[in-house]
Amino acid sequence: MSGLDYLLHPDGLTAETYCSSYPCIRLTNIFDPDAEDVTIAEPTTMFTDYLLMAELLIIAVLLLRSRNVVTWDPQLGRNVVTRGSWRDSPIRNQFWAAGCFLLALSFAAGGTEHGFALYLKCDGRDQCIGSSWVWVATLLLQTPGLALPVIGTAHLVLSRESCWVRVAQAYGAAIVVVFSALVVVSAVSTPLDGYFLSFLNVIAFSVPSILIVLVLACLPLCCRRPAGGPARSAALFLAGWIVCIVSLAWQASGIGVHEHFNHNDIFHSIFFVGLAVVGAGLLARVTEDRRQAEDELKGVQV
Repeated sequence: MSGLDYLLHPDGLTAETYCSSYPCIRLTNIFDPDAEDVTIAEPTTMFTDYLLMAELLIIAVLLLRSRNVVTWDPQLGRNVVTRGSWRDSPIRNQFWAAGCFLLALSFAAGGTEHGFALYLKCDGRDQCIGSSWVWVATLLLQTPGLALPVIGTAHLVLSRESCWVRVAQAYGAAIVVVFSALVVVSAVSTPLDGYFLSFLNVIAFSVPSILIVLVLACLPLCCRRPAGGPARSAALFLAGWIVCIVSLAWQASGIGVHEHFNHNDIFHSIFFVGLAVVGAGLLARVTEDRRQAEDELKGVQV
């Protein structure tokens, strides 16, 4: 038995009583009416998790497609700014894209954990367990998914030669190693309690990354860092990140408006908006860099 088998659901739920505590819907197989219905728990939470997964994948692709390369155009007889390949995208975008990709997988796993909870946590058991291996995957993907944007944001607002960029990289590596070790040990051994597999543990390890990104995002606006770029992209990025923080605070509050639109669903909805604004800020920075490069080329040619 793994550590997960010892962590029974705190409410003592069984497969028969699970849907009395969590909203469930039953889906009929339209291709085979005689087949057993599929029970989906917390359908709105599952849907919004998958929606966030799609958004994060789109943002990751857009960030990798946004790049500026100065190349020589033999027909024009001068340097021009071109798109180049995805490897030419700014390193900040590469870190952010990697983080978005991992977070997308994390939300996909989280949605599966919520939606198919009866099969993952209750099937074949006298009492449901608190977490499945899908939830373990969610946790292991989430922390590096937040640590990589810390490094990407450091590259966004600081010069690459800054010692603080190396500090951000060391922080990201350390927090991922420590968090992952705690989660894996708790999952494979008999844990003292379920804390290291709980969402409270996720919050404890996520808050430092969230605050570091917030501080870094403020630098271009309040301290006028020369590497911070123009104010429009910086303001968009900061506004979006603040919205993301508000969404996480709402999730922690546990306040819902309906059984089919609980605190998780509200968190996902607000977080969706915040991510869109953050992505717009990162893409706006690429556009501003392109215009700056074109202006510099014009100045050289004149």
